[in-house]
Amino acid sequence: MSKFTLTDYTLFSAVFLQTQVVNAQVQYFDIEPDVVLDEDNASYLLDIDLDGNIDLKFGHSEGYYNSYWGYVPRYFDIVFAGALDIGNWIAGSYASAGGSGSTYYTYRPYRLPFGYPIGVLLSFHEEDDQYVSLVVVSPSGDIIKDKGNWTEGAEGYFGVRMEREEHYYYGWLRATVADSAKSITIHDYAYETIADQSIIAGDTLGTTAISESSSQLFEINCDGTTLFIHTNIALNAGNAELIIYDLSGKYVFSKQLSGGNQSIQLTLQTGIYIATCKYNGDIISKTISIL
Repeated sequence: MSKFTLTDYTLFSAVFLQTQVVNAQVQYFDIEPDVVLDEDNASYLLDIDLDGNIDLKFGHSEGYYNSYWGYVPRYFDIVFAGALDIGNWIAGSYASAGGSGSTYYTYRPYRLPFGYPIGVLLSFHEEDDQYVSLVVVSPSGDIIKDKGNWTEGAEGYFGVRMEREEHYYYGWLRATVADSAKSITIHDYAYETIADQSIIAGDTLGTTAISESSSQLFEINCDGTTLFIHTNIALNAGNAELIIYDLSGKYVFSKQLSGGNQSIQLTLQTGIYIATCKYNGDIISKTISIL
């Protein structure tokens, strides 16, 4: 049974929680109850900044089609997201599909982790009906196709960019996609009110990435392929962790941290990454370059 479903209906149920925060940078909206799209052709339209224009669309579809040979029926589930109206984008990248002579490209939104910076380093696209997760199974239940960055089923964050009066505003939307693309649940979202300023996935107050406690705990620097981390206190064993992501939000490295100075030799390919240090709920993220 769905907790809450909508079909082609504009969001009015979001609760604006930040009206009493002085100098708040982030506007945060909690969706109560959660929106659950688990039926065929179920969709949800979202006006992020409450300006009367629909910005994003999410949906779920299911059904059958026949294979090109033998007319064998195949069952599919698909979760999609779309950027509607001019000036709205979802973070993701192109991916090729099909075979020789019939190759085509789809745009697939990233599943970003908590604490990941959403800003100018990410690639964005304004295409409607982007593949979040697509799973096709045979009559015997075998998976034939498994596409998209959310196919494993988990909670994550969509990165959002909006253009308003020639400036970019970044935001996130937290969702859970069920395994095998059976449904998508939308929990909450937020956006940065300062123009051209990045936001951290999951940040509700504008302080997650630069909180005073976390900035005092960790200093992160990178030279070539060596990452230097300095911690200013003795950390409790097992409570501090370094996680490195690539620019698509994919996890590529992790290590438990202790107090003091540490140098970590990385074997990552040349490029730009996001280094995130977490400790007892505090988090600081920094862009690093591997040369």
